[in-house]
Amino acid sequence: AGGPEGPLARLENEMATDFPAGLRSRGIPAEAGLADLVIGGDLFWADSVNGSDSFNGKRRNKAFATVRAAYAAAVASNGDAIVAVEGHTESFLTVLTASKAGVKIIGLGRGNVRPTFTVTGVVDGIDFTAADQLLKNVRFATPSAAATANVNIAIDRITLEDVEMALGANAVDPITVTAAGEVPTFRRCKWIVSANGPDACVTVEGVIDRLLIEDCDMLTSDGTNPLDIGVVDYGGFAATNPIIRYCHIN
Repeated sequence: AGGPEGPLARLENEMATDFPAGLRSRGIPAEAGLADLVIGGDLFWADSVNGSDSFNGKRRNKAFATVRAAYAAAVASNGDAIVAVEGHTESFLTVLTASKAGVKIIGLGRGNVRPTFTVTGVVDGIDFTAADQLLKNVRFATPSAAATANVNIAIDRITLEDVEMALGANAVDPITVTAAGEVPTFRRCKWIVSANGPDACVTVEGVIDRLLIEDCDMLTSDGTNPLDIGVVDYGGFAATNPIIRYCHIN
């Protein structure tokens, strides 16, 4: 992965900084989204400002315009990763079915310059149907339509890290986990209630094992409108071995 043609070397080149007198820094900065990641397969870029879905996505200056196109180019179980650049925005009028095992979707940047997704249809924004995938360092604006979820987890071992969700009136169930979504992990995520309507941060739609929520922030009320149900809505289903730890719930 780190050889001259490997994805890590390509990532270093894409993020290199050129200085006068021919000096170049090729080290990967400690950019939010990239720290501690191992990319073993191909790397695809997404940039809604400068990209085009007619490009091949394999260099930052030849980025796809959408994560959807980048995901279509990725290969399952190959260690492939999609990097959405700072300021990237994308709407989901139809569901993005994440059906390729092992793919990582990673956003660059910090705060509000992180990639921002908005669900604009009565759909799930991203539906994970293949195991061992990662969604990291992105934001979800509150849906503009009555979304069924920002993210639906319908398979084992899906991880969300550093994902922030604004919970307005249409974000009733921002994350849903079906009975097939065993061992879901939410780490350093944030949910922010801003209107009446949201039921919970995570809604469980069947019996699941080993739900893990850690180091997360849940702002469960805007001062007037609290979550209608609570941080996790188990829907009356049994939950085995759930862990919620080191979280801030307000």
